Amino acid sequence: MIPVYALLSRIRLSSSEPVLQTAEQIIKTIVNTYPQPNLTADQIQFRALNGQDPLREFSDTCRAELDWLQATSVDSRRFYSSGLRILLRRHGRQNEPDASILSART
Repeated sequence: MIPVYALLSRIRLSSSEPVLQTAEQIIKTIVNTYPQPNLTADQIQFRALNGQDPLREFSDTCRAELDWLQATSVDSRRFYSSGLRILLRRHGRQNEPDASILSART
């Protein structure tokens, strides 16, 4: 269980509150499930075929955070590119150094 709690600590450092909460819920599920009898192959197959995925909520929460981070990153690059263009114009440099790179990143 130590590796699981180490992973949770890393999640605590770098992820949002919703991701942390769903990760903590997964750990509770693991701890509560561990002392129960093992599932049979039929039980595992039944759960898999019926969409019972214990990690689904966590995966969806992580995906939502990743989408948000990517959208924020794109907005930040656009802001940076626009700011750089303004600074270059203010300093009389109409020929931007490799403007194609700036526009490719946005």
